[in-house]
This record gives sequence, structure tokens and C-alpha cells, in this order.
Amino acid sequence: MAQYCAVHSNNEAIAICCTCHTHICVKCHRFNSLAYAICPVCEVALQNFEKTLFPWESVAVSQMPVAFFKTVKNVIFSPLAFFTDFSFWHRFDKKRKEGFSRALLFGILCSVFGVSISGYYKFLFVEDFVPELEKVLAASSPEITLQTAMPFLVALFPIIGLCAFFMHWFMLHIGLKALNIETNWSLTGRITAYSSAAYLALAIPPLAQFPIGYLIAIGFLVQLETTALRIVFQMSAAKTFVAILFPFLVTMFLYR
Repeated sequence: MAQYCAVHSNNEAIAICCTCHTHICVKCHRFNSLAYAICPVCEVALQNFEKTLFPWESVAVSQMPVAFFKTVKNVIFSPLAFFTDFSFWHRFDKKRKEGFSRALLFGILCSVFGVSISGYYKFLFVEDFVPELEKVLAASSPEITLQTAMPFLVALFPIIGLCAFFMHWFMLHIGLKALNIETNWSLTGRITAYSSAAYLALAIPPLAQFPIGYLIAIGFLVQLETTALRIVFQMSAAKTFVAILFPFLVTMFLYR
């Protein structure tokens, strides 16, 4: 018995939408990124879903500041929902490459800002930092003073943040591959990038030289990355611990 389109009742259906399972005719027939049949309504819904979940990756440049803070809010305050939707989106569209550079930029901004502000706090709040730094400069090159080295030191912290982000990404990817987890550089990079929202907590100044911002940032990073790995890859607690162990050791050393 012939089936007819749910929208065009006079047209014979040629496929069933893989998302809502309604019959669709040749006029309604679309393909998703996996080459499965999809109806126009579901196509628009999925596009809107992606824009809501990842506003940072899809908005115009003029809207990026607002999208940045909205994405930070989604990751920090709703990590379970964020990475659950992230996992669904990845399974739906594994071949997607658009927006990857935006995702990396998100992680780099968070990492560089967090490391930079944390480094500058050392000058303001850590009593022994400046004297120890002067001793190191005097021992290495007596002609170099703290004043002359200051421009280099100011630029050094963002560089450390940039290096720390890429090193964390690299080591996390290698750790997942060593555990025979099916991933790619794009997926691991996005997980690293969005988990890097935790580094914004480094903006919290020390309390009586107690590094409260550092501890909160590390705690958030553990929570976000563990949540992401367990949801996206369905990993056990033991495998998750092994995967994040070395990246976190390196991160703690560099950010400290």
C-alpha cells in the first residue's frame, strides 16, 4: 500500500525522516550530514539546536562577545546538559569541520586570560615572588633588572597559557588513543577547549596568599573534563582517571 507525504498529501512518499519518522515526498526530502533522509522541519530544528548549543561557533563576529559569555555560562553552570547535547551533536554530525577554529579560540582565550591574570596576581599578592625573581635575574644576568625584564615577563604569561592549552590537548588525545578510545583531533580539541572555561576562575584573587582561584579552576577543570569524557565516550571512572592524569599534572605545573 502506497504511503503519502505528511505535508503534501497528494504526493507519494519516497522516504521516512530519520528524526521524526514521518513520510516525506521528493519535495520534502533532505539529507543530513550522514546522508540519512530528513524532513525540512527537522532540518531547521537541528540547525537551531546547534546554534543554541554552540552560539560561539556560529554567530557573526559582532556578536562574539555575547556568545562567549553565553557559552561560558552553559559550560560552567550546566556541564551535564552541555556535554550531553555535545555528545548528541557529535554522533549526529561526525564529519562537521566548520567552527573548529572558533572552538579552539574559545579555549585559548580562557587559558591565556586565566594564566595571565594568575601570573600578574603573583606580583601583587605573593610576598616572596618579586624578591625571588630579582635573585634569579641577578644570578643569570646581573645587568638585567626587574624593570628592564618586565615587558618580557608581562608577555611570558600569555605564552605559557597558550602552550599549556595545546599541551593539554595533545596529552589528552594521546591518552585517549592509548586507551583505544575512538576519537580525533577535532573532537578532543573541542572537549579541551570548552573545558578550558574553568580557567576563568583564575581571575579570583588569592585570599591572604591562599590561591583560591587556582584551586577552584583545577576543581572545575576536573569536573568538566571528567563529565565530557564519560558522556561523549561512555568511559568508566577508572579509564577517565587514567586519560586525564598526565594532562592535569602538566597543567597544574604550568599554571602554578
